[in-house]
Amino acid sequence: MQIAAGQLVDTNRPIYLIAEAVGYESEASFCRAFRRATGRSPGIWRSERRQEAELAEARHDQEV
Repeated sequence: MQIAAGQLVDTNRPIYLIAEAVGYESEASFCRAFRRATGRSPGIWRSERRQEAELAEARHDQEV
């Protein structure tokens, strides 16, 4: 799941390709497992992490 989480944040790869890359035969089974591990669907998790990164970058830019 850590590899998948990294790819969700660091790439724009579709979820089904990330699922395949980490060994799942279907996007649905990957999504269920990801939700069990994180409490969020992969798409929502990706959006939340990207928003957090954007906010952190904006705060950093204001400090500099």
